[in-house]
Amino acid sequence: MQRTGQGRVTAECRSSDGACIASELFAAYPVRFHLTSRPNNCLHNADKINEEDSKWKHQKALTCYVLGYGGGMISGDRIELQFTVKENSSLLITSQSTNKAFKNVPGRPASAVHTTARVQSGGLLVLVPQPTQCFGHSNLEQTTNVVMDRCCGATDPSLLLVDWYTGGRSHLDGGIWNFTCFQSITTVSYSSLTNSDDEDLIFRDAAKLSGGNALKRHMREFNTVCMMLLVGPRVQEAADLLLSKFSSRNKYRHEVMSGTSHQNVGDGLNTDGLIVSCGTFGTVEHSREGVILRLAAQTVEQAARFLSEHIGNLSGQLEDDPFLEILVSKQTSLNTSTGDKEPAKPQPPFAPQEHLSFGLMEQSFHMHDNNSVADMIEEKSSKADDCTTQIAELKLTSPVERRQAIVNPFVLYQLVDSSAPTGGFSHSNTVEVTHQLKLIESSQYAFSDTLLQHVWDVMLQTMTSTAPFLIASHGLLSRAYAISSESIFDEWEHIDSSLAANITSHVTGRASALQGSGILRAFAHTFPSIAPTVKIIKRRVLRSSAKKMQQRGHAATCFGAVCGLLKVDEQSCLSMFLYTTCRDMINAAVRMNLVGPLEGGKMVNEVCTQLDTITNPDTQSHHSDFELSLHRRFCLESPLTAHQVAPLVEILANAHDRLYSRLFNS
Repeated sequence: MQRTGQGRVTAECRSSDGACIASELFAAYPVRFHLTSRPNNCLHNADKINEEDSKWKHQKALTCYVLGYGGGMISGDRIELQFTVKENSSLLITSQSTNKAFKNVPGRPASAVHTTARVQSGGLLVLVPQPTQCFGHSNLEQTTNVVMDRCCGATDPSLLLVDWYTGGRSHLDGGIWNFTCFQSITTVSYSSLTNSDDEDLIFRDAAKLSGGNALKRHMREFNTVCMMLLVGPRVQEAADLLLSKFSSRNKYRHEVMSGTSHQNVGDGLNTDGLIVSCGTFGTVEHSREGVILRLAAQTVEQAARFLSEHIGNLSGQLEDDPFLEILVSKQTSLNTSTGDKEPAKPQPPFAPQEHLSFGLMEQSFHMHDNNSVADMIEEKSSKADDCTTQIAELKLTSPVERRQAIVNPFVLYQLVDSSAPTGGFSHSNTVEVTHQLKLIESSQYAFSDTLLQHVWDVMLQTMTSTAPFLIASHGLLSRAYAISSESIFDEWEHIDSSLAANITSHVTGRASALQGSGILRAFAHTFPSIAPTVKIIKRRVLRSSAKKMQQRGHAATCFGAVCGLLKVDEQSCLSMFLYTTCRDMINAAVRMNLVGPLEGGKMVNEVCTQLDTITNPDTQSHHSDFELSLHRRFCLESPLTAHQVAPLVEILANAHDRLYSRLFNS
């Protein structure tokens, strides 16, 4: 039987004694709440609102446990949670056990958990549920949307959010990472100062994982993935400490110079089965940056111990440490530890029959929520009518009809010329950090095979997370003759800013912006016919970067714009972008002396030939069904559907800045 549960909690600060209380509490089966509240130690009134941040340490957050009947979620279950934090109040949302997703029944919809939250000025929301646990053949979709209200002259709202999940049970259901599909989308927005209905998206993290052998191989020995966001003044102290320890190599250098081991247990650089990376992401104009921390761990307890050590009770703002629940209870249901058992024998980097398979993106072109392409287009139309018209053309035209006149082939050669000064030579795109953390080394198998598999995983991630913005930018500029100059540039800036919100790694964002600037500069000189338009884009990028205090003009949107202005067809644009991305990664491996130039050329050919089976709209070998092909085209070409398929790639991207010795900028 399908169950739909709802829950609402509103926390506010009681004027009499400053205690955080629940002014609204509602729960409908199978959801229930359990609140814990203790007397506050300080009075909190409007006269103290502009005092130092240290005052928040004396206010204890209202703690709310989210519970559920039945012990987990089955096919068709839907949970909708809504949390509101009023001005200057605090709310901690946690749970007493993992959110379990059980085996999905074929033909029934996926389980779903949708959480929305709103934090008003001066408020603090700590959203730290226990990890999501997807059992074998389960299908779960979860979304978390947080809106933070800003008021002129008032303290900014604050947020601490933890989104973590495990691969399931190692001893049952066919092992870990054996679910059917797990989709998680997290967005953080600021409400507009001028219009409360408008929201500025500052962060979007989307993952759509396809369980099975491909994901098991990609995750190696890791069974827990965690992402933590810290935004706002009330979590700034914890954010600064994390940045100082896990975002740069300063302390790493000091330890080396003092004569201690260059890699110590607990440093989060895969010395003890833990990879930690930390960085910043832009928030809003003239505001502090947000901090994102990602980690991969072999066990849930290992991740919980790390979070407890570095976050704990948030300098006294929480009554208890929410991460101690796992460590104290030692839940055997998680059973992700291998401490009592023999370590698993290393698996081959890939089975012969799965060589360079599309397993990581198997679920990327399936829509489990039963929404048709038309429904998604209609949803998009409420936000941007112009962009909807362009996306709707995907349904009305065939691949042949959408192709443009073939340009001079010499133009294509110049666009992919490795001598073009676009800056790609200075970036390894995670190859260097993956090698230094010994994730692409094996004494039992050919080294080039593990490198090839890593490059393939990054390329699939690029296909699903970056290609939609590339194609949207290309489509917009290729139709520039039909759109007024101002609207075309405004829409292009919107696509570029959406891509910036989707790039959650500061290292990736930095590299992308540098290459985007190089692309505009190089091709404005190479192709005089498009130079005036490219220079306008360049000026708007510089103006937007200075105004928003964020990186703008990313490689994908800039390359798409150049190809669109040159009237290069869409498939060639996508193929060239993927080729240069793959080529630069392999060239970095060659310069690091991981493979030779001949072997590197062979690897580039192998990867790009396999990618063509999914990028070429005429290819029917893998997707002969028309509706699935339509879904594939929509997912590739709509920024709405951009998502990650390889969790380790995002974690490794930020970890690059922690390397003490490195050749590349990313």
